[in-house]
Amino acid sequence: MLIVIPTRNRIRELTNTLNFLESNKFFFKKIVIVDSSNLEIKNQIKKKIRKYSANIKVVNSEASTCIQRNVGFNFIEKSKYIMFLDDDNIFYSDAFYKMQDFLNNNKDFVGVAFNQIYKERKNILDNFKKNCITHKIGIYSLDNGGFSDSGWQSRFVNFKNDKIVQWLPTRAVIYRCSEIKNSRFDKKLGVYGYLEDLDFSLQLKKRGKLIVCSNAKYTHDQSITRPGFHFGKKELRNRYYIVKKHKLNRNLFFLTTLLRMLLTFKEGILGNLNSFKRLAGNLVALFTINNLDENY
Repeated sequence: MLIVIPTRNRIRELTNTLNFLESNKFFFKKIVIVDSSNLEIKNQIKKKIRKYSANIKVVNSEASTCIQRNVGFNFIEKSKYIMFLDDDNIFYSDAFYKMQDFLNNNKDFVGVAFNQIYKERKNILDNFKKNCITHKIGIYSLDNGGFSDSGWQSRFVNFKNDKIVQWLPTRAVIYRCSEIKNSRFDKKLGVYGYLEDLDFSLQLKKRGKLIVCSNAKYTHDQSITRPGFHFGKKELRNRYYIVKKHKLNRNLFFLTTLLRMLLTFKEGILGNLNSFKRLAGNLVALFTINNLDENY
């Protein structure tokens, strides 16, 4: 097992992750940290890794979630599996043992994800997504880990059982090297490669099963605030790019976009002022979306 950890200026989170990996060395042979931090943090990371006995290599990279993950492919060598891991996950103590059991007993898959446990707080969007009408129209999938021809995916949290899914998040995921050696994350999705894991999943699911191991659990901070206007542009442009690239249903995409923007507006009316900035970014993206090919 090769573990690839993209990181940028988050030494505390990275240190916590490395401490966990150090106590679970049975699970992997090598760790590659793909670092795009500033010089001060880079030097701190180099000092930190000296205290670990695990086989750790640090590679410098430009800042890009897609490029940093792609760098990891250069170190596959003879590895059977490659694992992409965010630097700020918090794993259950037995998560790697549960995943090892899964790998020992399951051979027919391309990728398998750990199960993110998340205390869900229902909101307007959740109720909208789970409406049977939106499911029948094809806007959203009701399935956990599902995907719709509109270009929108459903959540990937709190699985009760192992399940074949339509997409895999890259926060904590393992791929079979023999199945993905010719695949790469799409750099056109930008420095903040929003939806790069969805695009990658759509490439891979044609080759075999994507699965979640429900017993291999972790948590991840979901409280990070989306960066308003710029995120509003990015989320719409990247999703439309994926719709075009994978020949999905453009009419459903635009219908879902309009409904989603109405919900964003309602969230703003209810007090989330950042939603208005996000909506403004959506509008700019929507009215310039015909120029997409010029910018990708």
